[in-house]
Amino acid sequence: MAAQRPIAVLGAGSWGTALAILLARNGHTVRLWGNEPPVMAELVRTRRNARYLPDAPFPATISMPHSPIRPMYWWWCRVTLSARY
Repeated sequence: MAAQRPIAVLGAGSWGTALAILLARNGHTVRLWGNEPPVMAELVRTRRNARYLPDAPFPATISMPHSPIRPMYWWWCRVTLSARY
């Protein structure tokens, strides 16, 4: 069986965070992308999204790149878009 590709979730708001956690809990490697560097730095530091899901720590298989959203560099990922509104 081929190795599973990481899944990129674009948007680290409530919906994107919940989706990333769900995917990670189901065995996927997830890259959670956001466009606000200070917010993303806090998510990396605390391993949770205190604004939207404070009681849901991030599984170890979620990573958050330090650069703003640039998913095209991750051409080998499956991409899942999250709605902002």
